[in-house]
Amino acid sequence: MKYFVLTNNPMVKEKAAPGTDVRFQKGSIVQILEAASLLVADGHSLLTHPLSGSVKPGETPYKSMLLSANAAQEVDLASARLVASAIDACTKFVDKSHTYSAETLADLQTVDLALIEGAIDSAER
Repeated sequence: MKYFVLTNNPMVKEKAAPGTDVRFQKGSIVQILEAASLLVADGHSLLTHPLSGSVKPGETPYKSMLLSANAAQEVDLASARLVASAIDACTKFVDKSHTYSAETLADLQTVDLALIEGAIDSAER
């Protein structure tokens, strides 16, 4: 299956396996979700849930998602609903990440990296 990674996590950009299509974008989780929403509107499908993992949106500034590389002629309505719901959920949480130490931010990057690596492994099978 062809896919790409949409992320705001610099560790994903840095440590992705060679040949992995990583589309890095600076910004908040909401901004990454909004970018995913635009990509879904262009015909891409979400291959991972936009709020995967057990870290609440207000507790981490990092989000990585897999999306289909090939855009379809029609919008994947399930993907559109998922990303809209994720955006809505994120607006309900207060972003605490600006108060975190560099060590905590590095830990959160590692968690996000591990989640997306697992998704990539599944996509490769």
